[in-house]
Amino acid sequence: MQIKVEINDFSRLNLNHPRSAIWHQHGYLSEVTSSFNLTAHRGSELTACWIVPLSHVNYHYKAEREHRFLPYSSPLLLEVHPYYRRETFYALLEFLVKRVDSIQLPMEPGFHDIGCINELGGFSETRHTHVIDTTTFSIDGCLRHARREIRKAARYCDVRIHTSVEKFHFDKAIMGSEESIKKRSYFAMLCQQKGKILIIDAIIEGQSHGQLLLLNSDISWIGMHSWCDKSSVHGIGNLLIAEACKYLNSSGSQKLLDLEGSILYGVDKFMSGMGIPVCYPMIYWDRDTTSLFNSLKCSYLIPGRIRSVKEIEDE
Repeated sequence: MQIKVEINDFSRLNLNHPRSAIWHQHGYLSEVTSSFNLTAHRGSELTACWIVPLSHVNYHYKAEREHRFLPYSSPLLLEVHPYYRRETFYALLEFLVKRVDSIQLPMEPGFHDIGCINELGGFSETRHTHVIDTTTFSIDGCLRHARREIRKAARYCDVRIHTSVEKFHFDKAIMGSEESIKKRSYFAMLCQQKGKILIIDAIIEGQSHGQLLLLNSDISWIGMHSWCDKSSVHGIGNLLIAEACKYLNSSGSQKLLDLEGSILYGVDKFMSGMGIPVCYPMIYWDRDTTSLFNSLKCSYLIPGRIRSVKEIEDE
């Protein structure tokens, strides 16, 4: 049966699905950036929805996150069988490549239906995050130096948990332009109004020395922004994660904590002391093959991939 893909108004969709996350839902991303809101139907049955973030520069439309409002941008595929899921995702991608000049989007962990991007002349790379099941997390399971730093930081810090986005230091947590800081802080306030934000705050003598902002994606809590005062007590970063796990385990909310890791080896090395590595795919496509090869080159030249970590650390 033929699959029909179209741009749709998500405000009329009622996505009552266990895998429906914040990046599938109306009223979040579409409030802060341009997007294609795509649906796919097989006959009369809804088989997928996909909110595709867009940026446009010099009349070129790109399916990409101009600002990192959300960690993932994968579609919600509602069919069960892998054959039909692949068929639907291919139809979505085929529709998209006719309307944009390039695609660079991260899929969520557990999204496996990516093979068809190769059929359309694109490619995918493996990235990774670190996910903690807070019901089984224990400080005793951390590496020795992480345990030592957590306990040391806990002696000096008064950890407070709140939802006051206006108290979060976005200027310290986001390494980007003033425009990016302004837009991402506005998005956090939007999510706060919907009850989706939690902030872990390490206080010393009345001042914040580190903060972790969590976003409830409806399938996990995601560490969207964090910062620590590097001149302060060691271990505040680890303490924030440990306290987040403790709170989430005791609350009635989602129990998974996605630390939203990094392909950079230094960040990954820190995160691996706390959480379980989980892979997720990043898909690329470009109408201009030169630009596509440049994307491949940029991926290849990420520090730690073609040179040993020791070589880089010794510089």
